[in-house]
Amino acid sequence: MKDYFNILGVDRSASEDEIKKAYRGLAMKHHPDRGGNQTKFQEIEEAYRVLTDPNQRQQWEQQTQNPFGGGSGGGFHFNFNSTDINDMFRGFQGGDPFHMFHRQQQRNRDLRVSIVLDLASTLEKQSKNISVQHLNGQQHQLTIEIPRGVRTGMQMKYASHGDRSNQSIPPGDLYIEFQLAPHPEFEIEGIDLIRPVVLDCLTAMSGTEIIINGLDGRQFSWTVPPGTQPGAKFKIQGQGIWALDQPVRGSIIAVVAVTVPTGLTRDQIDSVIELRAKILK
Repeated sequence: MKDYFNILGVDRSASEDEIKKAYRGLAMKHHPDRGGNQTKFQEIEEAYRVLTDPNQRQQWEQQTQNPFGGGSGGGFHFNFNSTDINDMFRGFQGGDPFHMFHRQQQRNRDLRVSIVLDLASTLEKQSKNISVQHLNGQQHQLTIEIPRGVRTGMQMKYASHGDRSNQSIPPGDLYIEFQLAPHPEFEIEGIDLIRPVVLDCLTAMSGTEIIINGLDGRQFSWTVPPGTQPGAKFKIQGQGIWALDQPVRGSIIAVVAVTVPTGLTRDQIDSVIELRAKILK
């Protein structure tokens, strides 16, 4: 029996947020599109799916316990009353001893697959071929169409593309969850892209011309006015990310950060003092 906690590298007492954090890091590291191992990635997917689904987790934890163990920490615990017993034996009527099980298990389980996308790729609709692994180890291939503007945490449902291990009942559904890989320049805020612009204090005082790179590789020129303050923002409209499958696009918002030079010589410090006296005069 697989140890899903060990696969994700978390303690059994890990919170849901800790499990999600560990999963995202491992999924990005081992994703096949990034040169990772397909089998390892699917194992990570399976561990995350089971540990974050209350029903699957309960079943897995029961299976990993010793069915003959004693004490409060293990084994099976039964608490039948007359109603329970009558309901149980009612399921055996009609010559089908497994009637009650089949009545409860109407279809195979749902599956979840996480896909990591580059931020720039969300500017256009795209297709991806994915491999869906069933709980019995078999696989089937599926081509999915990804709409423009997907973001981390968004999901798409593909009915009847989940687990197919039990051929006597309908297949489950497949849920695709999207994750956006971290970008070296931009943070996402709604459909806007936030990026810092770092200026030294003298440049902020005197003003300058800077070039901002867009997500799609285009470059934009911006004039920093003299006396620009830390935290000042400017906006390049229509260069953010798209609203999901809508003709609405956000902006790039540049936020000014001002630095102070260090390691000045004595002459440089004297020049700054002289300049300060002139400015404040």
